[in-house]
Amino acid sequence: MSWQTLLLVPVVCSCIYWSLSAATMSLFFARPFRRRAPGARRPRVSLVKPVCGLERGLEESLGTALEQDYPDYEVVYSVQRPDDPALPVLKRLEARAPGKVKVVLDDACAGPNGRLCNILNATKRADGEILVYSDSDIRLDPGYLEAVTAPLDDPKVGVSCTMYRAQGATWLAESLELLSLNSDFVPAMIFAKETGADTACPGASQAIRRETLERIGGLAPLADCLVEDYELGVAVEKAGL
Repeated sequence: MSWQTLLLVPVVCSCIYWSLSAATMSLFFARPFRRRAPGARRPRVSLVKPVCGLERGLEESLGTALEQDYPDYEVVYSVQRPDDPALPVLKRLEARAPGKVKVVLDDACAGPNGRLCNILNATKRADGEILVYSDSDIRLDPGYLEAVTAPLDDPKVGVSCTMYRAQGATWLAESLELLSLNSDFVPAMIFAKETGADTACPGASQAIRRETLERIGGLAPLADCLVEDYELGVAVEKAGL
C-alpha cells in the first residue's frame, strides 16, 4: 500500500463519520420531543445555577432563570466565597424576585471539583422534587423548565439533558471556539447517544428527580471526578434507568 493511499484513510473515515453524524442529527431533530398534556401535574422544581466570578453578560444570563413559564419553581444561585464579585449581582436578582430566589454562600467542598461543590451546596438548600442544574452562562428560553422536566414524567427516564447553542462571540478566537462547539461537540454528543456508542449527559443543562439522585447515592461520590456530568449519566444507567 502506497503512502498516498494511507493518507486517504483518515480522509475517508472522516467523511464516513460526518455523513453518519449528519444522518443521525437529521433523525434526532425530526423526532417529536416529549411534551406534557395541558392538565398534567407539574412537580416543584429547584433550578440551580452555580456561579464563580464575573463573566460577560452574567446578570442577563442568570436573569433568564426568573422568567420561566413554569408554575412552581425556585431559583438557587450558589457561590463559594464571600468576596466573589458575582455576589452583588445575585443579591440584585434576589431583590427582583423575593421569595423565589435563594442565594447560597458556602465554601464547603468535598473534593477538587469546584463546580460540583457549588452544586452540592445549593442542592442541600433546594426543596424541589426535581433538581435542574444549569450553568451560569446558559441563557434560558421561557419554556426551558417545561421542556427539560417533561421527559421525567416517564419513570423509566432517570436524567434529562438538553444541548445548547453557542453564540455571542466578540472576536476571532471566540468565534472559532463557538464554531467548534456548534459543529463538532454537539453533533458528537448526539451521535454518541443515538447510536449507543457512549453515554451523553451534558452537565450544562440537566434535570433529575430527587428520588433518583438519592437512589444513586447523591452527588458527593462524584466530587473527585473531572467530568462529573458524564459520571452522573453512567450512575443513572447503572441504576437501570
